[in-house]
This record gives sequence, structure tokens and C-alpha cells, in this order.
Amino acid sequence: MTESFPSAVRGRWQPGARFLFCLGRRTVVESLYLLTAPVIAAAGLLLVLGGLGAGTAAMLLPGRSPVPPGVLAPARWFADLERWRIARVRPPAAGAEGAGQRPRPKQAPAASDPGLWLDVAHAVVMLPVALVTSVVTALWWFVGLGAATAALRCSTRPPGRCGPRPCPRAAPSPTST
Repeated sequence: MTESFPSAVRGRWQPGARFLFCLGRRTVVESLYLLTAPVIAAAGLLLVLGGLGAGTAAMLLPGRSPVPPGVLAPARWFADLERWRIARVRPPAAGAEGAGQRPRPKQAPAASDPGLWLDVAHAVVMLPVALVTSVVTALWWFVGLGAATAALRCSTRPPGRCGPRPCPRAAPSPTST
């Protein structure tokens, strides 16, 4: 054989190996997406609440608009970030180009722009949803790995004794009466 082994078998997969590889990769990618979502959601919510606080403080100044749209720009940034993350995790739909991107106007949005307020609502609603989904995902991995390693953990115990180990009792010391 004049070729190295990996180059000789390149492109040859066992019949179910490609499916299992793709399934494992997709599981890891989607799990990482769900487990990192609360961090991004919390950052987005904090910036949006800070922007709303700054906008409310700006209302106290004479001649200012009720909520300057620039203070709500982080809501739009985090909504765009979430759209981009979803586009990276999900396969693109047929005929969809530029997934995860929406055309934006060149000028700053007005405070009356409904899309801006939808992005603010998204930032507020996303944190509880992201927390619940990340907890469910973490429990799913915890139970799955625990079940997958149960045979390894119980292989050294006698048959029928695969439950939790009893706590060892301390022997009474000879000086205690």
C-alpha cells in the first residue's frame, strides 16, 4: 500500500456513522446555544433596563423627547445577535439568503418605531425563557451522562448492590465512655 491509511479510507463511512456523527454534532451545538443563552439574555436585559433608565432620566430635562431612541439601541443589537445565533444553529430554510440578518435603515430609529419596542420586549421576555431552557438542558445532560456512566460506576460492586453506598460508621474511640 503506497498511501497512508487515513488518505486511503477518506470518504468511507460506516452506514450509520455519518448519521451518528451529525446527530452528535447537532446535539452539542444546540446544547451550547441553550446553555449560553442566559448570559447573553442577562447582558441584553441589563443594557435595555439601563437605557430605559437613562431615557427616563432624560425626560426630566426640559425640551427632551420622552425616550431617546439611541438609549434603546442595545435592544436592537442583542435582538440581532440572537437572530445571528439562531441562524448559526438552525440550518437555513430553502431559498433563505443572509439568514439572521434584517435590513436596517441608515438613520437611528425613532422612538415610535414598533420594531424597536419589539426588540425591547424580546430582551425582557428572553431571560426567563433562556433560564428555563438552560436548566432543562443542563438536567438533560446530567441525567444522560449519569445513566450512561452507571454501568462504569456499578461495575466494581457486588451484584444487587448498585445503590448509593452507605456512610461508613466511625468506630468508637477507646477513651470515650
